[in-house]
Amino acid sequence: MAFDQCHFQIVHALEKEGWTVANKQTRLYSETRQVFIDIYAEKRANGSAKNVLLSEVKCFAGSGDNTREIYTAIGQYLVYRSLLAELQIAIPLYLAIPLLAYESLFEPAVRRVVEESRIKLLIVNVDTEEVAQWID
Repeated sequence: MAFDQCHFQIVHALEKEGWTVANKQTRLYSETRQVFIDIYAEKRANGSAKNVLLSEVKCFAGSGDNTREIYTAIGQYLVYRSLLAELQIAIPLYLAIPLLAYESLFEPAVRRVVEESRIKLLIVNVDTEEVAQWID
């Protein structure tokens, strides 16, 4: 599977925050569906406790109208989250996006859908490779 254009900047941003990122996608499958989630990351907290997260990366690098890409990203996230629940995997799932995409493409209607759908966002400044915001 190919990685999105900003994948490695998002990985570096997570690593700067102390996360260890697996070097391959996470495969989930049920009887009817198989999916690949872009990032699996772990972080040690308080000595031995381990935090884990999964993240789907979307860069919105297409030119012009990114409406279809937004629809795809939201739908993909919801299907992945549903599959995690079906498989009884209690790992938080994030949609990782560039800060510029969040500021320019996620207008109030899209932000409302994200909020109402309880979509977790990981917003990254891809130029500085730093996490700009976590939205839970």
